[in-house]
Amino acid sequence: MTALDDRRTRGLLAAAILVLLVVVAQGLGSLYPISRFEMYAAAVVDGASRIGVRDAAGRLREVELYDAWSCDAPIDGLARRCVGDDVRGLDYLDDAAERHILAHPGEGAEAVALVRRIWRFTGDDAAPAVDECEIARCRVDLARDAPSSIALDMLPSEAPR
Repeated sequence: MTALDDRRTRGLLAAAILVLLVVVAQGLGSLYPISRFEMYAAAVVDGASRIGVRDAAGRLREVELYDAWSCDAPIDGLARRCVGDDVRGLDYLDDAAERHILAHPGEGAEAVALVRRIWRFTGDDAAPAVDECEIARCRVDLARDAPSSIALDMLPSEAPR
């Protein structure tokens, strides 16, 4: 057998294995380590969102930067608030925000709004339209170790380096 035949045989074998993996993945569905990655095949929505804190100065900041939470509305179920068929949140981040608030109760001194920041995509190259939905009015304290310069509404070019 020549070197050319050996390379051709290895190439055909690799192609056959790849085709077999694709066929098996389609037949089995999401069975590790063969998967169709259905988490990426979710319905396309026209918007995305994040839960944040709008402070008195108008900055939108991360929930985790605050302690001593007391709010005028129940915090349970944050992931289901201000979302719909056209907007979805990131459940794991919404859940983390809810857990943080519930784990840090208190009587904070600063009045803030707990909001869902919503970006609506138009499908062209234009910047997304931005909207906010207020979830609750709260009183909080800025955590002692919180950085003062990070805000959720910054553009990447405005972020500190």
